[in-house]
Amino acid sequence: MVARSMDIKRKDTDLTWVEEKRYSRTGIDKKGRHAIHDQSGFKGKITFEGNLSEFLPLIVLGEYIHVGEDTVFGNGWYRVV
Repeated sequence: MVARSMDIKRKDTDLTWVEEKRYSRTGIDKKGRHAIHDQSGFKGKITFEGNLSEFLPLIVLGEYIHVGEDTVFGNGWYRVV
């Protein structure tokens, strides 16, 4: 599967980096302050081309369960168009 994924190419990219931070209500750092968590990431659109049929079930599943770090805070979601 990994070898076949190498045939998938990025066709179009329109991504921007978004800086986001959140303060923890429960986590306290060594100086007694509320811990700051970095939630920065990419936002935008990306288009791939190639034979995606084998990967499509997993890609669609990711639309529903979200992927990556901090998904419980609304990160990691995407939409297949």
